[in-house]
Amino acid sequence: MQIVSIGAQDWESVREVQAHAYPPALHEAVDVLRDKQRLGPESCWCVQDDGRVCAYLLAHPWSGALPPAWGKNGLQMPGEVDQLFLHDMAILPHRQGQGLAAALLVQASDWARGQGLPRLTLVAVLDAAGYWQRQGFVPVEPAQVVPAYYGPDAQFMQKLL
Repeated sequence: MQIVSIGAQDWESVREVQAHAYPPALHEAVDVLRDKQRLGPESCWCVQDDGRVCAYLLAHPWSGALPPAWGKNGLQMPGEVDQLFLHDMAILPHRQGQGLAAALLVQASDWARGQGLPRLTLVAVLDAAGYWQRQGFVPVEPAQVVPAYYGPDAQFMQKLL
């Protein structure tokens, strides 16, 4: 098992992992996923086991007090970079509980520290806020209104590095 940068040959496998990890309402097109790599060419990784993608993390530098728009291409940085936004992390269901998420979070944290970024941010969806709290994330204060397309229980969270 190894963590590697997502390559051109990995995107179909990334899409398959997404399809197994999320309900259809949260699926994003491959071109949207690839656009995250445009924003963070060095901060999008996948876990490969025997050459097969079993997990991924799409992260990119970001700025400001609001999360980036979901499901859109062509996002532009709204200001000076002050965070690494974890756009999407997904693991094949049969590979959950094997430490893949923890390894990807270490990868992201180490990369962000190396870039001098003071925090990780994300939008917790599908009642995942409790999981992210156990990983050291807390709600961004003051509480931000997360756009409806993230889902009814979505919460903008951060972890200071």
